[in-house]
Amino acid sequence: MVYGMGDAVQQRSFIDNSDADDTHKRIARGKLDSLIGLCETTACRRQAILQYFGEGLKQSCGNCDTCLNPVEHMDGTLAARKLLYLVNKTGQRFGAKYLTISCTDASIRA
Repeated sequence: MVYGMGDAVQQRSFIDNSDADDTHKRIARGKLDSLIGLCETTACRRQAILQYFGEGLKQSCGNCDTCLNPVEHMDGTLAARKLLYLVNKTGQRFGAKYLTISCTDASIRA
């Protein structure tokens, strides 16, 4: 399965700009969120699919892509703390994207 966040943004835009009533939009957003959750899960996909349909699997299947090639995990706590420190130091005038790019550029020059 191949997808990008641009696809999710586009689908959400389609939902938001549709002529459907609010109830149908809410249901469509919920389905989209479930699909994105399945795409981004680091756990066994079979367990995630069965759980969505109200069933369960006690252990990983050992056959899906996430079981065969486990996703590497990273603790982003330190990076988040550094970013929040920078946001605070700049008086909250700049967003995370600007500060991240600035830090990356600075570390390249250093």
